[in-house]
Amino acid sequence: MEVIFHPLADDEYWDQVEFYQSINEKISIKFQASFSELIEGISRNPYLCHNRGNGICSVRVHGFPFSVFYKLANGKILILSVCHERRNPSVWKTRK
Repeated sequence: MEVIFHPLADDEYWDQVEFYQSINEKISIKFQASFSELIEGISRNPYLCHNRGNGICSVRVHGFPFSVFYKLANGKILILSVCHERRNPSVWKTRK
């Protein structure tokens, strides 16, 4: 299934890549690998997730305090947010 990023979700992802890069390149690479594995898993089976209601799903990025919120729309997966679990978790609710 095709995966499409909401522009703000894409920004959130790259902000985290840069943040981890500023700490340690190996951590940044590990974050990117974990995130890529998660996206591949979602594209293979978008229904293996935590159902948040109203067609919204979330999956945690392995080894990092982030969840990816997404929904299925027109046979595609729309990534709504890459959300830090200790920040405002409802930021994705305004994105369509």
